[in-house]
Amino acid sequence: MKNTKILSALLILFATFGIISCDSEPVDPVFLDNWEENNNNPEGGSFQVNIDGQQFTASVAQAAFEQGVLNISGGSTSTTGSVVSLTALGSQEGTYTNQQASIMYIPNISEQSFYTNIDINAEPGNNYNGSIIITDIDTVNKTVSGTFSGTVYWNMPGEEMEPVVLTGGTFTDVPYTGSPTPVTNPGDEYFTAVVDGVEKDFTNIQASPTGDNLQIIGLLLSGEAIQMLVDADITPGTYQFGSASATMIAYQNLSDAYPFDEGSLTITNNSDGFITGTFSFTGTNFDDETIEVTGEFNVEL
Repeated sequence: MKNTKILSALLILFATFGIISCDSEPVDPVFLDNWEENNNNPEGGSFQVNIDGQQFTASVAQAAFEQGVLNISGGSTSTTGSVVSLTALGSQEGTYTNQQASIMYIPNISEQSFYTNIDINAEPGNNYNGSIIITDIDTVNKTVSGTFSGTVYWNMPGEEMEPVVLTGGTFTDVPYTGSPTPVTNPGDEYFTAVVDGVEKDFTNIQASPTGDNLQIIGLLLSGEAIQMLVDADITPGTYQFGSASATMIAYQNLSDAYPFDEGSLTITNNSDGFITGTFSFTGTNFDDETIEVTGEFNVEL
């Protein structure tokens, strides 16, 4: 089987964060620029966690809802300081675990590497560690509160680093931007699929550039997702996945990931602020279990 365990794990990480490549590239400069631009305002809420026995208290914290996904970050105001970033695939109060909860620890934002709660050496489905609990979303004052904990792992394959344990994490009255209710226009934007005969309507849709490529993701609050990586300038036509224009596609749920074995993508439009097309592929997980997926999308860029 050509899709390895490490590829499966990295595909899940790529879909969840949207800022990490399968080649363990540096932390996205957009993430760092946004942090450095906004980290000069120490007001508003608190964010703290015990990192391997050492108390970390952020001097600034910020949060944002976007298309039903919540991100919370706390860190130092120094441009070479530490940052802890949390992403919950949801926008409601409750507990988020497995693929629904991603935790990133950046010891020094001037460096290229970081820790995440995905252990790429573990079996897919058992490689996530930690949880994020959203205890309060105050829509009047636009703040969010909750707790988190987990073990995070060095993201660079081949470099021996001990995991880092995060305990007692809290974020309290952290101001947020955006809205807990996803703003969508069903008449314009859609992402649907049939996964082994079961229809899926992915109501949380994201399209974002990653270098010369375009990442397209459909998410469900259940933790299911389909993601594609295509050439940003892809033109109408039919392409095989694995080619330069249609790089990859994968389906994931709470227990496993199914990167493509073979399949094709047909683009009917990539202009006027939307990309439109259909796709079909066969995906296989680490246990050699296979699924068939077909779908269509019209996603705003």
